[in-house]
Amino acid sequence: MSNILHKIKLEREKQLSEEKKILSKPSLIKALKKDGIQIIGEIKRASPSKGTIAKDTFDIEKQLDYYVKNNIAAFSILTENHFFKGQNEDLTFAGKLHPEIPVLRKDFIFDPFQVAQAKFIGASAVLLIVKMLSDIELINLHKLALDLELEVLVEIHNEEDLERALRIPEIKLLGINNRNLDTFETSLSVTENLFPKIPAGKDITIISESGVHTQEDLKFLESIGVDGVLIGESLMKTSLLNPK
Repeated sequence: MSNILHKIKLEREKQLSEEKKILSKPSLIKALKKDGIQIIGEIKRASPSKGTIAKDTFDIEKQLDYYVKNNIAAFSILTENHFFKGQNEDLTFAGKLHPEIPVLRKDFIFDPFQVAQAKFIGASAVLLIVKMLSDIELINLHKLALDLELEVLVEIHNEEDLERALRIPEIKLLGINNRNLDTFETSLSVTENLFPKIPAGKDITIISESGVHTQEDLKFLESIGVDGVLIGESLMKTSLLNPK
């Protein structure tokens, strides 16, 4: 490399560092590592199993403020439009309204564009669902996300998914989804059965997703040892965080 190119590269590295700082977001993993079981509060406008969840009068700002006032660790924002009525603007809005809170892009990600897009709309982390991706897709999308300084929540539903997830290099965040995708029924026994099968020495942050409806559910999952829970419908419809 010529002397001038070397000098340009050194200066460009400084500029690059500043550019990365502009897009830097808080860590979801760090937020989940605080004492006690942590809650990821979801913005979920609809779902295939429940239909419309958020009414026409739904106020996303009020819902996000409710989460923050009750000490949630992070936001999960659904951005899939057809089935879940999600929108990318919800994620960007959440990040700007509460920049100190990590934001997970909850979506059905299978294309590298979606990962890059998540970075530029303000996500701290993206979701990769093991069941809908090949091993090569999982590894490549996971690596791309890390290269873009995004964290990755790898979601599993059964023991086969777990075995595949554990083959992903540098996996740090694992979500156990309690929902049966064939029947849409949920059971916390899915987390109860899979959690002990996750190697303790891998330093993986573990959350339980779906099927959390009561304070007793939260206490049960905390007793198992998971780091956090992701709750959507129950928080959109009830005052689970501050029961009367």
